Amino acid sequence: MTSHPPEPGHLLATPELLSLATQFTGVAVWEYDYRTNTMDRSANHDSLYGLDWQDPWRIETFLAATHPEDRAAAAAAIDAAVAPGGPDEYDYDFRVVDPAEQIRWLWVRGRVVERDATGRGQRVRGTLIDVTERHRLESHLSKVNRLYATLSECNQAVIRSGNEDELFARICSAAVRVGSRAAWVASVEPGGLRVVAHAGEGLRAFLSERAELLAHAGSAGVDLPAEAAATGRVAVRQIGVTGLDALAAACLRQGWRSAVSLPLVRGGAVVAALTLYAVESDFFDESVGSLLAEMASDVSFALDRFAALRAHELVEQQRQLAESRWRTLVDQQAVAMVVFVDGRVEEANERAASLLGYASVADLVRADPAVRSWLAQVGGAREVRRGTITGDGVPRALRYVATPVEGGGRHEVVAVLAEVDPAS
Repeated sequence: MTSHPPEPGHLLATPELLSLATQFTGVAVWEYDYRTNTMDRSANHDSLYGLDWQDPWRIETFLAATHPEDRAAAAAAIDAAVAPGGPDEYDYDFRVVDPAEQIRWLWVRGRVVERDATGRGQRVRGTLIDVTERHRLESHLSKVNRLYATLSECNQAVIRSGNEDELFARICSAAVRVGSRAAWVASVEPGGLRVVAHAGEGLRAFLSERAELLAHAGSAGVDLPAEAAATGRVAVRQIGVTGLDALAAACLRQGWRSAVSLPLVRGGAVVAALTLYAVESDFFDESVGSLLAEMASDVSFALDRFAALRAHELVEQQRQLAESRWRTLVDQQAVAMVVFVDGRVEEANERAASLLGYASVADLVRADPAVRSWLAQVGGAREVRRGTITGDGVPRALRYVATPVEGGGRHEVVAVLAEVDPAS
């Protein structure tokens, strides 16, 4: 190779310039020699991994610092590049875990610059850049969009559901469909929490393991739905790769690295907890706290609405039952009974209709008020009275007892009538 002096205006890549470039741009440069299994690199290289200077830096050092889930893919990309006939260049994003268990993202690009007679790569040069912030922004936008979609689906479930059981089932299915890996709802019972709805791959096995752990392990760890139910606040758990309690380890076995439980309130009291799981670390964090709170509020509003509807239905059922019992009682009476509301006939039995000269109760109720104005004296009575009442033109001597009933903002009078001998 023939070297040429630099042209005017070109800078020589001196070690000093290289050091300044890497220091101020956050870009590390490196060259790996497979013959000696050693790496020359810029001074900032190891710090991008969150490490102090490692001496020496070998391929094993790189793999140990790489996130366990990314090691196989990273090793495969490098092996493919240096293999005979492999591509001269490779690049990929990967995660590293620093000693404080903080996860950061790096982008590496390598180029094979020397191969041996068999074609196997001997020297590889490359660059390393910290892209954690880019991944953080991308992850944030992704999770916000997914949580907005979950919130929207929850609102649709609120609108379309006719009762709590249907609502809980719809919410779990919707959450898994648009973003969460698994979701379940537990109701607060006197003996603890009871699963009432669930969706998601692996959740059935996890719930079984959870029940076993809570029943037999005194140190199972933090049970999020129990915490949310007890405190009435959103409970969040970020699941690391080390230092796990039994419940967190059970989550990690399903691939879940974030979990949240939302307290669901009815009538001011926590009655259930909605728990969601995500595969991303820090998926449920403070940045989405307002969305999670809104989701819990919307579901709680629906629970209050269902409770109000149930109360109204119960009152209506009780009213219908009382009315049915009253009707049965009235129809079985040998005496005539009439109910007046604000001076008008509203109810009567067949005996009363016949006694007052009408073919049926319906005819009595539908009669022209002017025609049956004589009934006003009964509707307004407050004592036992006796007199001759004419309804259909046939005089009848009747005796009646009228009892006022106040309630519901209207004036009711129940009258019991009986025919008497005019000569008596």
